[in-house]
Amino acid sequence: MKSTVFGFHAILLVICAFSFSSSIANAFTSWSTLGQADSTSLNLLLRSSVRAAADSIGRKTKLDIERLQKQTARVADSASGALRTSVERLIRESEVELAPSRRDTLRNMVTTMERTLALYMANIRGSMDESTRAFQKEMLILEPRFSNCEDCESYQDVQPLLDEYLAASDSLADILHQSLEDINESIDDSLEVFGDLLEDASSDVIDRQEVENDYAASHSSRFILSASYISNVAYRGRDGGVKQSAFSPQLAYKHRSGLFVAGSAAWLNNSISGWDQRYIGAGYEFELGKYFAGALSYTHFRFSDSSQLERAELTNSIDGELSLLSKSLNASLGLGLAFGTASEFTTEFSLSHEFEVDRFLGRAGISIEPTVTAIVGGQNSSLTQKRLKRAVTKKGKVVAVVQSTTQTKDYFGILDYEFEVPIVFSYENAMFSPTLSYAIPINVLDASDTAPFFYFSFSASYTIR
Repeated sequence: MKSTVFGFHAILLVICAFSFSSSIANAFTSWSTLGQADSTSLNLLLRSSVRAAADSIGRKTKLDIERLQKQTARVADSASGALRTSVERLIRESEVELAPSRRDTLRNMVTTMERTLALYMANIRGSMDESTRAFQKEMLILEPRFSNCEDCESYQDVQPLLDEYLAASDSLADILHQSLEDINESIDDSLEVFGDLLEDASSDVIDRQEVENDYAASHSSRFILSASYISNVAYRGRDGGVKQSAFSPQLAYKHRSGLFVAGSAAWLNNSISGWDQRYIGAGYEFELGKYFAGALSYTHFRFSDSSQLERAELTNSIDGELSLLSKSLNASLGLGLAFGTASEFTTEFSLSHEFEVDRFLGRAGISIEPTVTAIVGGQNSSLTQKRLKRAVTKKGKVVAVVQSTTQTKDYFGILDYEFEVPIVFSYENAMFSPTLSYAIPINVLDASDTAPFFYFSFSASYTIR
């Protein structure tokens, strides 16, 4: 936008060079070719020559100022048109859908700036007129000083007075020229300021619209279709010694009031039954002011009889979460109570920071949010018992099935640490998120691997509003 608006300033570079030497030279005959003359004749000739030079300079100055004022008016008109064109382009190319009131706000800003610009240019013309009047006043004062030669006896005696008048006139012209150059630079700077103000104000309006659009989208009633893949199914850092990957489709409905329901099932590659860990849940999401958000939910799980999952003994879960959201750091505290044939109570502490990448492909965006989580809780003996494995055959293939032993132990403390780096790609109603995670198990009493491990997950979702 700046290149469009401020390219016009070049035409204002008016050089007011006043050639007094040629004007005066044309007004006089060479003194060396004339002889003696009386004092009265010399004074008459001096006054008429100085007057002729002053008139010539005045006419040239007036023409230069008038030309500069016309150019200034054209630049102001062009700048106004460029500002309006730029706003219309911003409206068309905005990455968010602007409401009619927002579009009117942008156009009204241009109208206000046009009025301000017109007032500013009127002040500029006033400054030009003031500089011109100051120049003319000094020229009027200067003329009588060099229009009388009491001691002149010949034409050669007049020449130094004319040279001094020429030098003084040149000095006044230089002052006027510098004043006009300063005015010209102020026009250039001011037009750039106008462009910056309009660009900043437009960006602010578009950003507010984007926030409102995001808020409306996140608080509207919607269905969410999603699916996810995880390379290593673990629970609290434990996998029971069975390496399994899982694919899980999910369907959720979220009402604009904050109430939601969701259901899912998981297909595991090393499960005898294939499909396992089905669940259905309901809950409520809410906001507390600008920086706090939370959720309450209840979930019921169903596992197959041959399930090898660590959490297969937990069939119900009640969870709550409270998050602090800020530009510098996001923090969340989660409380969970799970029960079934076993039970556990957990507290999750998470810290994260979101990095947003510049938008690309129009409406698409990328964000990266590294997160660290520590899970502290208590598990009863049914979840902490040592386990053994026995081999069973599924369609001619040996798979691992967990069998509990009688060695049990209650536990309370840190269950595991988890680090993850999710990368979220969003485009309109679709979202894709590959995530690399690293788990550090602490409470391992069964056949699970005690060493920290990496795992990968990928999720995709589509929202229908």
